[in-house]
Amino acid sequence: MRYSITALAIALAAHATAASAQEDSAATGEEIIVTAGKIGTNLDRAPVAAVSLSGETLERLNIQSVRDTQIRMPSVVYDTSGGSAQVYIRGIGTNSAYAGLESSIGTYQDGVYLQRQVGAALVVVDMAGVEVLNGPQGSLYGRNATGGVILVTTKDPTDRYEGSASVEYARFDSVTAEGVVNVPLSQDFAVRVAGKYAYSDGYVTNVANGDRLGGYRNATVRGKLGYNPAGPFSAVLAVEYSRQVSDPIARRRLTGAPECLACAVYGENLPAPGGFYEVDQTRSRDTLISYTAGTLNLRYEGEGFSVVSVTGYRDFSYKVFVDQDFAAGDLFRTRAEEYGWTFTHDSFVRTDFDGPFNFLLGVSGEIDRDTLLGQFFGDAFGSFQGGINHSRVDLRSISPYGEFYYAITPKLKLTLGGRYNIDEKKLRVTNDPTAVLAPGATAQFRQKDVFKDFTPRAVLSYELSDGTVYASFSRGAKSGGYNTPALNPLVPLQSEKLTSYEVGAKTALFDRRLKLAAAGFYYDYKDIQVSFVDAASGGVRAENAANARVYGLELTASAEPVTGLTISGGATWLDAKFKSYTSAAIFCPKAYASPGYPGCPTPTGGPGMVNGVADLSGSRLPRAPEWSFSAAVDYTIPLSEDYDAILAVADRYTGSYDFLAGAGGPLGLSRQDSFHMVTASASLVQRPDGLKLRAFVENLAKAKYYLDLPTSAFGIAGSVGAPRTYGASIGFSF
Repeated sequence: MRYSITALAIALAAHATAASAQEDSAATGEEIIVTAGKIGTNLDRAPVAAVSLSGETLERLNIQSVRDTQIRMPSVVYDTSGGSAQVYIRGIGTNSAYAGLESSIGTYQDGVYLQRQVGAALVVVDMAGVEVLNGPQGSLYGRNATGGVILVTTKDPTDRYEGSASVEYARFDSVTAEGVVNVPLSQDFAVRVAGKYAYSDGYVTNVANGDRLGGYRNATVRGKLGYNPAGPFSAVLAVEYSRQVSDPIARRRLTGAPECLACAVYGENLPAPGGFYEVDQTRSRDTLISYTAGTLNLRYEGEGFSVVSVTGYRDFSYKVFVDQDFAAGDLFRTRAEEYGWTFTHDSFVRTDFDGPFNFLLGVSGEIDRDTLLGQFFGDAFGSFQGGINHSRVDLRSISPYGEFYYAITPKLKLTLGGRYNIDEKKLRVTNDPTAVLAPGATAQFRQKDVFKDFTPRAVLSYELSDGTVYASFSRGAKSGGYNTPALNPLVPLQSEKLTSYEVGAKTALFDRRLKLAAAGFYYDYKDIQVSFVDAASGGVRAENAANARVYGLELTASAEPVTGLTISGGATWLDAKFKSYTSAAIFCPKAYASPGYPGCPTPTGGPGMVNGVADLSGSRLPRAPEWSFSAAVDYTIPLSEDYDAILAVADRYTGSYDFLAGAGGPLGLSRQDSFHMVTASASLVQRPDGLKLRAFVENLAKAKYYLDLPTSAFGIAGSVGAPRTYGASIGFSF
């Protein structure tokens, strides 16, 4: 068994958006058909910018969550903070969005759109695959796909009695147990149940009290009932429950006083904790994410056409408590609870006529209720602490869409499509008497806004004997909305819009043992919802920046020089900069001057940081490294008729990037240095089913990196990623 960094044909047949691709296959010369979202298509014939990892590859890579897949995706930067997925593709993404806003990257599970960033970093359990579409996908996947789409597919019931079980133990007393069973109930019905439990003590020490942080206790269970008779109709009903409990958010301070406000207030004029995996903060409560989800997929395959219906419901709850001052003194803490439900539906019909003309027509809709409860504590509020803000956002969304495909010649094909989306959002806010007195909030208010966006697409592709060349135009839009928690009536954020122009080519050489792909793209990015840290709440907010432009190149290669040996890699070069951003929000030290930043207030000599503005025109977009690459070598060695040994090593290099625009201000500390993420593993696998033994090392190069690193009024602190981790697993399949 082998894996390679993959890129798949994902959107619509050979007419989809253009891009480069890398392959996930058992042999490089093998033809691969993938299904992602709307339909399936051949990898080498589809002009699509995508990366895909099969369920088998996810297992070999020891992928525990969707976030971990970025080790095979050079164009993706995927961080998490407090359970919130912070996904960026080609420099386009969203730092954080509570009720009222969404991510610029759409995440779908089994065809159902996930409305919220929190919980979108799904636990990997019994997955069929994870696919990422680079670039705007507005016509097929609608709003909030400005930068791309992540498509997560879980395994459906089959007509075989089969299953598997595994246990893993790793550093920091981490234990993971997973089990799957598939049972045919009759000739037409089958049921599949999968579950996973994961526990870890954590890798961060709080020097203030000796607590271990960074640990988790996660449990996920999914049941699927499949109906698949010999006729044209099939159906799958799925129910899933997940409960994820994480230690309190641990943020390592980068400075002491005078930048650290709490350090000065409580006389802790000491530098930041010396160890990279040490924090010094107030004891807080665990973070909790839980959801119950249901999905119904219906499909009818007629003569020359197919009809698909996907309906989803998701009930969601999130609780997080954050020490906002990053120090042992209790100056400022916050509590946030987000809860609500989402109902989504998508139906489309697609033709497969013999003639040159075909089409896909559909409509999708969503009803969502999202409530955010915010509360503040700490000495900074005196007798006013404990004030509660209650912000509720109701969403009604509808979007008809379609694509039309015309074969000008047997090899030259044209795609024209588009989607018209209408979002109606209603905001209802209540602030209790304490909240009104302390931050000066309005007791109650309501407002309603409607956001309308049209996202067209056009693709021209030409099939070669062993590949394709293509050119595409597409547009994506992230819907407007509200910054919450909202203390006073808001000026709503407007929709951000991205127009993409892309060209590329793919080819296969030497009897398909070598595959190459290249793509170049240009983005015109307007009304960007850029994240910044709000001084009043300590949380991450957003504002409509001006414009940006993004140039980029993607190169991929996959080779099988001899049977059993696969060498693969990919590289992304990105030049992503603001064209005009003259009033960017930054933070400046109060204690001393900030040369080169005329928008910083006159120093007062006091501790902490203060709001300022800066002209960041020409600066890089957040989480947009100039260079990223991935490389992997996999070697399968047959030991006998029944057993294989599998050796694998992979490296993901990520260039330096800023977490916030302008790295947060004059100190420039909200920045990640470049780093390598190296993994290695050795496995013994019985064929075709049976025993599986595996030993692995993750972060072999001991990279030190952050998951987030904000600059705020209280200082600079960030959540650190895991150090070198090693472990072993044993499993059995039947």
